[in-house]
Amino acid sequence: MTPTPLATAFAPLQSSLATAELALLAVDLTSALLGVVISYIAYRGYRRTGSRAMAFVAVGFVLIMVVPWLGFLATLAVGSSRPVELAVGAVSEVSQLLGTLAILYGIRLETAG
Repeated sequence: MTPTPLATAFAPLQSSLATAELALLAVDLTSALLGVVISYIAYRGYRRTGSRAMAFVAVGFVLIMVVPWLGFLATLAVGSSRPVELAVGAVSEVSQLLGTLAILYGIRLETAG
């Protein structure tokens, strides 16, 4: 079976789309790794000083940057379907909101204390 002219016309577009998807995946992975590094630094600060504010900052960065990435990996492992995508999206959004609140609380603790 030979490809149709329409399929042949869209082949370069599909190739560039795959490249764009890989670039976005690399950016997402970099963000998750930066989140781990920032969280680890904040955790070390917490262990060194015992500052609760640093603990909240560490947890916040994990919730904002790492949990959504883990959700993405779970989607890859389970398979992508509409209910799975909705569940992972909801968990990611809630995680990011809670992470933001944790960081804000940590900053507030630091300025109040």
